[in-house]
Amino acid sequence: MTRKAHGVIRQNTVVLDEAFPEMEGRRVEVEMQELAPDALPHDEAELNELWNAWAAGDKQGPILDEPETWP
Repeated sequence: MTRKAHGVIRQNTVVLDEAFPEMEGRRVEVEMQELAPDALPHDEAELNELWNAWAAGDKQGPILDEPETWP
């Protein structure tokens, strides 16, 4: 499955502008291309609102390939 999405990089996390529930928990390959600021679909206030909504959600952190057995 191949789909194109837009988002913002925050350190080592890519915050997408839309959800992809059909790909939840799957490993993906990401190819990045920098966009001009005027090409963004949201202004900074909207992006902050989206970021805060994501941060308030219950699903955060890395997706692990194996069960958490460490330490």
